[in-house]
Amino acid sequence: MKHLTHILLACLCLTACVHHSNERAELNIDSLVAQMLTEIDTSLILSDSASSFLACNDLSQTVLYKKPSYHIRQNYVEAPEPLGFCGDNYQRFYIHWDTIYKQSPRIYRLEGRTRCKDQYCNVYGITAIQNLEFFRWWGNEIQGQYALIALQNDSLVGKIQGEAIYYFITGNDSIFYSTDFVDDAQCGRKHRGVWIDLRTNDTLTCNWGDFRIPDSGDLNQGWGCFHVNKKYYDYGWNILYDAKHLGSYNEPDHAYYDSINQLDALWWK
Repeated sequence: MKHLTHILLACLCLTACVHHSNERAELNIDSLVAQMLTEIDTSLILSDSASSFLACNDLSQTVLYKKPSYHIRQNYVEAPEPLGFCGDNYQRFYIHWDTIYKQSPRIYRLEGRTRCKDQYCNVYGITAIQNLEFFRWWGNEIQGQYALIALQNDSLVGKIQGEAIYYFITGNDSIFYSTDFVDDAQCGRKHRGVWIDLRTNDTLTCNWGDFRIPDSGDLNQGWGCFHVNKKYYDYGWNILYDAKHLGSYNEPDHAYYDSINQLDALWWK
């Protein structure tokens, strides 16, 4: 009986500790994100036109992270989730955004989830716009930096940070995600950065983008669309490789992307 009492007391203490840990993690997210913001240079001076544009427009649901519909060969297809890799062997990296909102003209808050192998994390952070260039003929470019904290079971396990480039076009008083940059070797919403594992102090290259991945070396062997090198089949790319080679290779690109949407299970739900 005495032994059982000790066990029950230990369980109660553990439950209290876990509850306290959860509250602490929730309370500290805002302060952790605020700390990351201090590490990003937001002092760069923008042109008057760029400053006015950013002040007057919310880009969270158009330019930055909303999943676009992709126009190809007179067909619209919902874009797949971002394609990404982590590490030297191009291990597939997944990222899904749940919430994006404008905090200030140049700062956007992010909340989402990531997956790499069987490791799932909740991520929170910011994107800071550092420059905006208007191009007369082929659209406009935003350059920024992003920083995310990664939580696993309510414990801080890592950080993801780097530089990003976003493309958009304007017309008829509207803002559109630009797919002109997706063709051939280009990539929409380029993210080049690192994953910093706070448990091991390892730092790994971690890049992602829409339709293609920047600086992905020989992982991508395609021209008109992303085509996985079989060399990396066992590093999480089997679904995309099979989608291209088992029935979709001779189909239009929009069918290929449709097949990815169907085969790439909704891992974040």
